[in-house]
Amino acid sequence: MKKLVSLLLAVALLVSVFSTLAVAEEKVTVSLLTTRNSTATNDIEDVWFFKYLAQKMNVDFELEQTLETDQRISLMFASDSVPDLVWGIGLSNNDVMVYGVQEGMLLNWKDLITPELMPNTYQAMQDYPDAFTASTAPDGNIYTLPMITGSSYYANTGSFSAAIRMYINKDWMDACGITEIPTTLDEYLEVLRTFKEKDPMGLGENNIPLIGNQEKDKTFVWNALGFHGTATQAYGTAFDLKDNQLVLPCYTEEAKEFITFYNTLYTEGLISPDYFTLDQTAARGLMASGVCGVLGDSTLAAIGDAWSSWIALSPLTSDVNDVAVAAFNPGYSVGQLYASAYTEHPEVLARIVDYMYSDEGALYYFYGPMKGTEETLGVVDGWYYDENNRITTDKVVNGEFTDISEYAYQYIKSYSSAPGRFDHYSQTAAAMAGIEFPGKEMTIVDKLTGAEIPSLIMDVYTDDNNDGHWRITQSEAMIDHLTAVRLPDVYLTAEQNQRVADLSTVINDYVTAESAKFIVGTRPLSELDTYFEELKSLGIEEYIAIYQEAYAPFLETLQ
Repeated sequence: MKKLVSLLLAVALLVSVFSTLAVAEEKVTVSLLTTRNSTATNDIEDVWFFKYLAQKMNVDFELEQTLETDQRISLMFASDSVPDLVWGIGLSNNDVMVYGVQEGMLLNWKDLITPELMPNTYQAMQDYPDAFTASTAPDGNIYTLPMITGSSYYANTGSFSAAIRMYINKDWMDACGITEIPTTLDEYLEVLRTFKEKDPMGLGENNIPLIGNQEKDKTFVWNALGFHGTATQAYGTAFDLKDNQLVLPCYTEEAKEFITFYNTLYTEGLISPDYFTLDQTAARGLMASGVCGVLGDSTLAAIGDAWSSWIALSPLTSDVNDVAVAAFNPGYSVGQLYASAYTEHPEVLARIVDYMYSDEGALYYFYGPMKGTEETLGVVDGWYYDENNRITTDKVVNGEFTDISEYAYQYIKSYSSAPGRFDHYSQTAAAMAGIEFPGKEMTIVDKLTGAEIPSLIMDVYTDDNNDGHWRITQSEAMIDHLTAVRLPDVYLTAEQNQRVADLSTVINDYVTAESAKFIVGTRPLSELDTYFEELKSLGIEEYIAIYQEAYAPFLETLQ
């Protein structure tokens, strides 16, 4: 009966999708530029999804992929040769101000998003108004469209910030007689000191209690000091919210706490003496060698077969912050799709884009067609659910690829990201396959506001392998500490943008250089107040004032 119901739902869903999607009456040519996944080897002309999309939309694609996104953006705008569609190569708000508002080179989607022409996109606008508000320029036009992922909590990735992923070794804890995971910054420091003093693995001088990668350890400490944004706050000019006020962490009293804390880590040998010169490869090499008891990284991939000894740390409190919070991603990212204002076929582009906001479009983007359907076009093996209700393909089962994502990057899409709505495609796949959806709805309570956030948890990972383990332990560590409170993106005028660009370069360089001096002891901590006066002389208060003006409307909503 469940299978019958699921099949009927699938038919109804697909009928609904097909009934709202019109195609071009006459075949036209559409130029499309996208990114390339670094692991993909297939030529974009051989990618299944674009073949299928061209057939479905009755268009011929002129396709181009690039890995050099920044250079390609500069070239196409400098030469006034924006392709009809660009996706997966994001534009900043400043880019939108220049190329959209000022120079009129970008298509305005606002009047195209109607129930008649773009019904799926229109519905997404109703369901995720913040995503489209964030995509609306100061002139009221919409020049870019968002990628919507929703609040799906996949026991894992993306739903919570990757900026503060920290792990601790249980074997080291057991050997040192540590029975409790640290919950405060002081306890965290004492654990590191104990790892150094007791040297549980007998490493001697090679014992490095803490190794960080991608500055996650620094952001973890900033987080403990009360800054909850997703941007790396270790150094520089990233803003954050604290007590509903706009603050620049590097120019606060907490910055002195941060510098003092890291000075302690360095002088006591709790971090590597080469801390400031270790690149990602070197840091992960040290992690893999087993010389540390705490590490900061996006995953536990560097640990290899020793993964079972590691568990994730929850966010910490401190003397200046009594609420342990981790940032919960808003469920969308802006600037992911845009089009040329000079396109000859805006309505055709609208239909193509609207398909990406449909459940079917999202499913086919991620996985391609289901096995046994006629829509494979003869170039790929379709997906199916295995006995554990996990989506797979014969190419994965036979060992040609390690997982369906690797397979999809080669055969299905070959590119890294796309615009559209991707919060229901898993349910669509289950309905199409006639199985009970392998996930469950849940509600996450925002730690700061108490607001209830509808979410979805997928039961597709097991704690018997490296990949499943880090996702599960990370989920367990974060689930009770999540907040969706965050600073939105803001638009600056051309003059403001130029001024903050000049100021931020000078400030970033100075903060990075001087903080390092304080930490390694070449500049005494007694000069921290002098250091703040130096930052003032470099224009940091002017820099803050520009952003306070830009954020004023948002900050008023918090009062």
